[in-house]
Amino acid sequence: MVQVFISYAHADNQIFDEETRGWVTSFVDKLEKAIGMKSGGSTVKCWMDHRLEPQRAVDETLRQRIRDSRCIVAFMSPRYLESEWCQKEMDTFVTEVGGGKANNRVFLVELLPTERNDWHTGHHDITALQFWQAGIDQPEPMTLGWPVPDPKTDRVYWRELNHLASILARQVQGLPPTPPPGPTATAPLPKTPAPGKTVWIADPTDDVLALWETLAADLQNQGHRVLPALPGHYPYAEAARYARTLQADLEQADLLVQLLGGLAGRKPAWAEARFAQLQADAAEATAQRRDLPWLCWRSPDIVPENIADAAQRALLQRATPEDFAAFCRQLLERLLQRATPPDPAPTAAPLSVVINADQPDRDLGKKVQDMLAEMEVDATLAAEPLSSRLPAVNNRYLDELLEYNDGVVIVYGVAETLWVQLQHARARKVMAMRGKHVWGALLDGPPEQKPEHGLPPSRQLMLLNCRQGLCAEPLRHFVDTLRQGVARV
Repeated sequence: MVQVFISYAHADNQIFDEETRGWVTSFVDKLEKAIGMKSGGSTVKCWMDHRLEPQRAVDETLRQRIRDSRCIVAFMSPRYLESEWCQKEMDTFVTEVGGGKANNRVFLVELLPTERNDWHTGHHDITALQFWQAGIDQPEPMTLGWPVPDPKTDRVYWRELNHLASILARQVQGLPPTPPPGPTATAPLPKTPAPGKTVWIADPTDDVLALWETLAADLQNQGHRVLPALPGHYPYAEAARYARTLQADLEQADLLVQLLGGLAGRKPAWAEARFAQLQADAAEATAQRRDLPWLCWRSPDIVPENIADAAQRALLQRATPEDFAAFCRQLLERLLQRATPPDPAPTAAPLSVVINADQPDRDLGKKVQDMLAEMEVDATLAAEPLSSRLPAVNNRYLDELLEYNDGVVIVYGVAETLWVQLQHARARKVMAMRGKHVWGALLDGPPEQKPEHGLPPSRQLMLLNCRQGLCAEPLRHFVDTLRQGVARV
């Protein structure tokens, strides 16, 4: 028998009338039955402590229950984060079962919005399953199927419950039982196999959902980690939160994948582009910046020219038409090729720089990028802000670039001085906390006759005078100074 430990706050499981059960109790009962319908799920049982929180304690009996569990499902909510007992349960599981890490044994069901920074430190890189909705007609977030799920109208609730059951049924089969504690605290720990890679697979449209699940299962069976844990669990209602969560997953990935079908998919209320396009743009930018493979697939049976939606047609034209089984084999081979060689010689990480240029100065920015490349600098020209996206999304994209690079070059050619000053303020907000060394440069390019930039003198921002024409020496001086500062950090 394989046990799944259920961790929840009593406040999220209250009974609203005598004829119903608490939301969590009802959900767990349905989850166990749904797992039992899956291949290999007949041996899975869920266990939850029904005592009220004042009576709950992580005693030896409960500790043994945790040790006996193959994985844990935590119902994340504001009240869960406030519960001392919930935190102790999770600490015990992560320490005694996960070996100090959440890895692939922890599943988070988010009942209401929570701040990722408030989660257990071992959970910050886990994608939670969003079990709440909010929208224009429902501004206050509400838990799916609350207080009692309706089989006819709460289709999202049943779909997400089924997704969770599918992934749990697959996951528990690949997890070894928790080893019993050693006879002494100094007993040597057994060697663990080398960790697999992390693969990000873009949220699928309905016509490729089954292929997404097949690929995810194959990767997990090979010991790799898949992000997001399940399709359809990014916070779609809020632009900034969606962009932040999506980018967090992309930054953890070793390989990026997108499966495209004939359907264009859904469109958010806060953008003109559909989710498939938003994910493709983010994946492409991340792949270029981090030098990652981005594999975009479509079936050979799909003819892009026959697709009515122009944006979807353009996406499909960028994808590789290939038999799906062959594509999966190629993907697994890529992961093997990217395996870390044993005992690599230590090498200095390449310097990485963001180039921020407004639309009139894009050509000048590209020339700066070419020069930096000749100096062996990984230079990324920040993408132009899209008018179809909310300013918060564009700003978040730029902030992410600034956070993950060593420095920034702000290009001032014919752009407005107000733009220059705003970009300097944004960069300083993100990068100035790194220390007193230089983190940026203002490249003051041609023409010679134009307004002064108006930026104050700063030890952390170098002024590169290139008004008479772009030349390499000022840039080289900035690169050398930046390298010295990075080496001291």
